[in-house]
Amino acid sequence: MLRRHGLTLFFLALALVLYVLGAVLPATLLLVLGGIAELVFWVRLLRQSGPGSH
Repeated sequence: MLRRHGLTLFFLALALVLYVLGAVLPATLLLVLGGIAELVFWVRLLRQSGPGSH
């Protein structure tokens, strides 16, 4: 279970880093990759916290 949460938090951290780098460097690709990483984070988070997942 810790591995699953750790991977989910990794995607959140990755998204934040890519957003910051994309804003500082103005690199659109980094912003897009950050958006994808955030999407993966939310999908994993909502799938974990859905009904019946204890």
